[in-house]
Amino acid sequence: MSLKEFHLVFVGAAILCSIFYGYWAAQQYAHNAGPGYLTTALGAFCVAGALVIYEIIFSRKMKG
Repeated sequence: MSLKEFHLVFVGAAILCSIFYGYWAAQQYAHNAGPGYLTTALGAFCVAGALVIYEIIFSRKMKG
C-alpha cells in the first residue's frame, strides 16, 4: 500500500468517525436536550463535510 492510498484510507476512517460521533451527539441531544450536544453534533458533521471535500481535492490532485 502506497502512502497515497494509506492517506485516503486514513481520511476515510476519519470521515466515518466524525459521522458516527455526530450521530451519537445528536442522539444524546434528543434524549438530554443539552445545547452542548447539539453544538458537538453540528461541529462533527461540519468536520465530516470538510474531510469529504479535502479527500476529493486530494484524490484529484494525486491522479495527475
